[in-house]
Amino acid sequence: MLRRVLLLLLLPAVALFGCTNGGDSSSTTQPASGSAASSAAPDANAVLNDVVAALGAGNLTSITYSGTAWRIRNSFMQTPNASPPWPSRDEITNYRRTIDLTAPASLATGDTFAQNLFLEPAVAGRYTQNIPADRTAWSQQLEIWLTPWGFVQGAKSNGVTASRQTVDGTQYTVLSWQSPATQTAPSGLRYTVNGYIGADSLPARVETWVEDPFMGDFHIVQVYSGYRDFGGVKVPATIEQQRGGGGIFGVNVTAAMANPADLTALLAPPSPVGPGGPP
Repeated sequence: MLRRVLLLLLLPAVALFGCTNGGDSSSTTQPASGSAASSAAPDANAVLNDVVAALGAGNLTSITYSGTAWRIRNSFMQTPNASPPWPSRDEITNYRRTIDLTAPASLATGDTFAQNLFLEPAVAGRYTQNIPADRTAWSQQLEIWLTPWGFVQGAKSNGVTASRQTVDGTQYTVLSWQSPATQTAPSGLRYTVNGYIGADSLPARVETWVEDPFMGDFHIVQVYSGYRDFGGVKVPATIEQQRGGGGIFGVNVTAAMANPADLTALLAPPSPVGPGGPP
């Protein structure tokens, strides 16, 4: 009888001990097969090599492309509404941009027919964006580094790191690099450039930041889509630059050429129009 009583007293303790051990072991989650590899940072140089191959940019030193473009009238800070999208656009015809990646330098030109800030009758004019090699301010040079080919050139020259990030439900491999030590913000810090690489190994968007007296640390992003092959080099069919959260400039590319033979002529700025220069 005593033996039976002792057995009954010990059974709950054994059951409790068994449940406790079971709880401890089940609380330790084992990594799923392959989860360590998926969470590890991508190999930045391998990803960069894939991007170069996908762009066909292995031997690319310069590029020229053309089509039509548009710009927000005057400035996004002078638009009727504070929030994008902003409807007032000026069309730019005969648009052409040439980029020398080794200088680096860039020249874009086109024809406009636009109104001014006070909405006076539209007049014909010339669009020019000239960034010669000796103009090294980041606010101008970023126009080169934000392009797919400029981004790759900067990544090759300045070291690159890689991470993963999801934007609007799409996962990207993000390649990042910083401006040269000789090109820094007023704070002394180097500028950061991030390129969001899609599953096709092509840049879908490239972003950076620049100081602005009104906006502070100002985010600028360029978005690309519809890549097409032009003589072995991939060029996005549509390009849009966004500032202040909305598009301020865009290009519809219809033709492009890699390493044009007449690069010097293509980079020569047009003659001024009249005594006051280009409108």
